[in-house]
Amino acid sequence: MKPSLGGRAAVMRSLRRRRAGAPAHAKPYAKHGTVLLAAALAAVLAAGCSSSGSTSSPVASQKVKLSFWSWVPNLDKVVAIWNKAHPDIQVQVQVQAGGDAELTKLLTAAKAGNPPDIAQVEYQVLPTLVSSNYLADISKYAGGLSSDFPAGIWNQVTLGSNSVYGIPEDAAPMAFFYRADEFTKYHLTVPVTWAQFAADAKKLHAEAPGVYLGTFSSADPGEFAGLSQQAVNNQPQWTAAWNKGMNDGHYIAWVSDVWAPGDLVSESASNSGKWTMTALPQWTAGGTASGNWGGSSTAVMAASKHQQAAAEFATWLNTSPAATAALASQGGIYPADIAAQATLAAGPPPAYFSNQSDFYSIAKRLAAGTSQVTWGPDVNVAYSEFTTAFGTATTSKGSFLTPLAQLQSTVLNDMKKSGFTVQAAG
Repeated sequence: MKPSLGGRAAVMRSLRRRRAGAPAHAKPYAKHGTVLLAAALAAVLAAGCSSSGSTSSPVASQKVKLSFWSWVPNLDKVVAIWNKAHPDIQVQVQVQAGGDAELTKLLTAAKAGNPPDIAQVEYQVLPTLVSSNYLADISKYAGGLSSDFPAGIWNQVTLGSNSVYGIPEDAAPMAFFYRADEFTKYHLTVPVTWAQFAADAKKLHAEAPGVYLGTFSSADPGEFAGLSQQAVNNQPQWTAAWNKGMNDGHYIAWVSDVWAPGDLVSESASNSGKWTMTALPQWTAGGTASGNWGGSSTAVMAASKHQQAAAEFATWLNTSPAATAALASQGGIYPADIAAQATLAAGPPPAYFSNQSDFYSIAKRLAAGTSQVTWGPDVNVAYSEFTTAFGTATTSKGSFLTPLAQLQSTVLNDMKKSGFTVQAAG
């Protein structure tokens, strides 16, 4: 999960390598002859890597207590709704640092045999936990939920198999945000293709040297995993300098995500009502594809002694109208559940986007169009290498081909050391 609509949570990635030793039964991964990060990450995880563990059902006369690791703000208020209605299955929220900090702690706890029953897990790290047999396959309890979520998001929790390793919690479709007033000032039209974006970016910066159509941050691999940008400033995001540029009109557009309203409140505080959200520019004119930057699921750990009860709670949390409404209002997330997205679309926009009444309608359309992606088993390694390799390239303003090749080499070598068989595609 990247930041939520309620604010930025765990964007910067300080990742460590996954532990050595992968299950011997893991199927081969394909090595793709391309320089895109997505290709370096994409792989098909074995459907046979399903988790083992107790699947005992809650007994009516026996009170079940479940521990839940998450970083969603005010989640205890949401869980309180469940606890009040389910006295025999009580869930205790244990607040964690977001994203990769939680993953590191979760891997350590799972290896030691004392993980929580339930954990919030980002989509891109699900394969890391599945390949280690740390997540339960809850398809017998939640296998019929596919129609509740956009296909591209549901695919991320099934890993393209018949198994279910988590219930989608929040969606993170990427979008293009721009200052309508600044676009008018510089006689710009909203770019519908990346070719137009690149041309406009060059033209704008030539005419107004202190102004940029966007930024590229080498410290945010999640963004690059969703798309490949060009002709943009290399100022890292969420720094004091970047915030100032967003606020004073030096950066007049931003390739971001539906969680952007929570960030813009502080990053561009004086410009409420001036930003507009629309679809990303497309690689092919007329396209409708969108990528994801973040997003997370509610997963049941294989070591849990109450997998069925945990799966029932995870399903409720992410499909019940009462729960998804509370997650949006109390936790500030954009729900993955299609019905919950429709409810938001029928209501008012985020306060910061008071000028755009169709904000949530657009968000729902973008979520439905997110492309399917299969993450590899060591995305943490890929993300860590990304910051190293691209940091050098952006500083020197060199070609991205070199860091992409470096990134792919590092990922493939790590997979081989971890016991995976890697072979050329074809």
